[in-house]
Amino acid sequence: MKGVALLVLVGLIWVYQELFTAEFYQRMPWQPLDVSAEPDRFTVTKIRRLSDDLLACERKLYELGVSYESLPDRTAGTCALDSQVQLNQSRYPYSAPVKGQCALMLSVALWEKHVVAPAALEYLGEEPTRINHSGIFACRSVRGSQRISEHASANAIDISSFEFDQGSVSLLGDWGEDTSEAKFLNAVQQGSCNLFGGVLGPEYNALHRDHFHLDLGNYRICS
Repeated sequence: MKGVALLVLVGLIWVYQELFTAEFYQRMPWQPLDVSAEPDRFTVTKIRRLSDDLLACERKLYELGVSYESLPDRTAGTCALDSQVQLNQSRYPYSAPVKGQCALMLSVALWEKHVVAPAALEYLGEEPTRINHSGIFACRSVRGSQRISEHASANAIDISSFEFDQGSVSLLGDWGEDTSEAKFLNAVQQGSCNLFGGVLGPEYNALHRDHFHLDLGNYRICS
């Protein structure tokens, strides 16, 4: 009987050593964000915590090697724009300035590194030369609703297409096809769900047939 108990104890010690590693603890939601770690289901929670700490958020952008500019708080119409930064140079250039809440900009920079780049290399064999977005800030409600949009605080970005040396890949033209371009877009959408609270695409509704809506709202939806 003692021999069985000893074997059980040894087995439990082995399981503990295998599972409860430093990496395991680092991935727990109460741990600080590690920008080098592969995103998981807790990453967006860690990013959201930085929404209330602009300096800590900017430090994470610095760790990523992103060139950014802090923007002054301001009001546009009835919408307050706080804790805003502009990405001056991240992994990819964009079709228009990329500026919004710091936590959102951090998610975008992590998304470029951990989602877009590997998906592009896997399915298309090259990285984008430019990403096209159709807007970040818009002082408005959600279309068809009285609820304030995440765009109203510059906490959302709409991605419409990706430019490559071999051509453009767009939601409107390539989504749902049996092609490498469509597989790339699907991988981007799925990977986005660990870095943004709201990920909406063509399958969500007709309003999103031509773009990915990515936001850091206090909810989780991936559709």
